[in-house]
Amino acid sequence: MTLLQAYLETGKLPEDRNEERKIRIKAPSYKMMNGALYRRSFLTPWLRCVGPKQATVIIQEMHEGICGLHAGPRSVVAKIMRLGYYWPTMHHDTTTVLQTCESCQIHSNVPRLPKQELISVTSAWPFVKWGIDIVGPISDTPGSPRFLLVAIDYFTKWAEAKPLATITAKLHLGISSPRTTPKRSNGETPYSLAYGTEAVLPAEIQVLTERTANNENNEENLRVNLDLLEERREAAVIREASYKRMIEGYYNKRVKPSTFKVGEYVLRLNSASKVEYEGKLGPNWEGPYVIA
Repeated sequence: MTLLQAYLETGKLPEDRNEERKIRIKAPSYKMMNGALYRRSFLTPWLRCVGPKQATVIIQEMHEGICGLHAGPRSVVAKIMRLGYYWPTMHHDTTTVLQTCESCQIHSNVPRLPKQELISVTSAWPFVKWGIDIVGPISDTPGSPRFLLVAIDYFTKWAEAKPLATITAKLHLGISSPRTTPKRSNGETPYSLAYGTEAVLPAEIQVLTERTANNENNEENLRVNLDLLEERREAAVIREASYKRMIEGYYNKRVKPSTFKVGEYVLRLNSASKVEYEGKLGPNWEGPYVIA
C-alpha cells in the first residue's frame, strides 16, 4: 500500500513534512473505490491506477495483442487512458517496452539523414586528380556492355566514359555535352578551363555566330585566352571552394552520427544483405548481429 492509499483510507499522513505536503496536494485528484485506487481524468471520469507488472501486460496487449496495431508510444498511451488505466510513468514505460518490440524494429523506417560529415575533395590544377567509378553490371544481354567506366577531373569537371564488356578494358571514349556545360560550382565549362576558350559547337557552324563568322584574328585571340587562362583557373578555384563550403555547411547540419560499441546488438539493412524477403510487406532490417 502506498502512502497516498494509506491517507485516503485511514487519513494517516507521513511524518516527513515534504511528503505530507506532496500527499495533501495530490489527494484531491485520487479516490479509493472498491479497494482500488482511481485518479481523476480529463478524458474519462476516473482512471484505475495499476502497478508495474499490470502496466507491462497492458502495454504489450495494446501494442502487439489481438487489437494492437504497433503504433507509437503516444498513441498507445492515449488508447490505454481511454480504456481507463493510469500510472505515473506510463509514457516512459510505454516507450521502453516499445523499443524492445522486434516487429517494430525490423519494419522501422530506414533513416535518410547522413551519418558522417561531408569532406570536400579539391584539386589545385586541371587533370591532376581524377575520380573514377565503375557502374554495373547494367545488362545481362549477350554481347551488350555490362559495365560503364566513368572518370571525372576534380578541377575542370571534365568527364570521360566508356561502356565495357569487362572491367579490364582501357578508357578511350569521352562525353562531349558535359564538357561544354557551365558547372554551378565554378561557373566555367570544363572545356574552357582546359583549353582557355569555349568549344565551337556544330550548331555554330550550321548557323554562323559572330565568333564563327569573323575569324580573322582567331589565332591571336586564342593566344590571348591562353595567357589569361591561369587567372581564370585561379578565380574558378576560389568560386569552387566557396561553393563547396556552402554545400558542406548545409549537409553537415543534417548529419546524425551513429556509433557502435563492441557487444552491442545491431540490425542490418535488408536491401543490402537481401537475407529476407524484399517484397512490399517484407522487413526493412534483418538480424540481429553482435558487434565484435
